[in-house]
Amino acid sequence: MRAFLKMRALLGDKRELAKQLAALEKELKQRLDVHEAVIVTILQRVMDIIDPPTFTAIAAEAAHRI
Repeated sequence: MRAFLKMRALLGDKRELAKQLAALEKELKQRLDVHEAVIVTILQRVMDIIDPPTFTAIAAEAAHRI
């Protein structure tokens, strides 16, 4: 009987640990998503500096926004 109680307690601890790990993974993934978006934006701006868009591309983008 004691063995089953101890086994049950150990499984409960592992379930709680699994929940905590899942929460940590979710939080880290959200942070990475934010960082990834910022990196993409920075790279796009660097590419614009290296190879600026043409006037027609800028006009087309402005027309698209309206």
